[in-house]
Amino acid sequence: MQAFRKPLWSQQSISRTTKMRIYNAAVLSVLLSSAETWPLTGTLSSRLDGFDRRALISILGIHWRDLVSNETVRALAGQPPASSLAARRRVRWYGHVLRRPPHHLTRAILDFDPGSLGWKRPRGAPRTRWFDVVKRDFDQLGLDPAAIESLA
Repeated sequence: MQAFRKPLWSQQSISRTTKMRIYNAAVLSVLLSSAETWPLTGTLSSRLDGFDRRALISILGIHWRDLVSNETVRALAGQPPASSLAARRRVRWYGHVLRRPPHHLTRAILDFDPGSLGWKRPRGAPRTRWFDVVKRDFDQLGLDPAAIESLA
């Protein structure tokens, strides 16, 4: 991100639309590569959104003394948070996996139940699983998991 600051983001001759296109193509594509497979926790999600917000502030030329809210930055940029983009990718990947035949490896892993084999989780707080994050994404996006399975 710092590599773009001087040659691109601070240039007044480059339009904001062009800067946003470069940001979406060069920065967000790398930032969210393989995001559909990440089991994002709350901390990781806020870090992802924080980086995205700082990048947008740099692109928009907002100084830290201006005290601009996050919602205003998002409205000026016309850009959703990076965590919501990752959530959309996860839901799209889930639909892709559901369309696979039951014997395919990715579908078999999705349908795998470790409790049926007598496996137990270790002591302590349970780790965030990918499917738990997908269920949370369904709730946030207002989607019904049963309807998604029937559509897929």
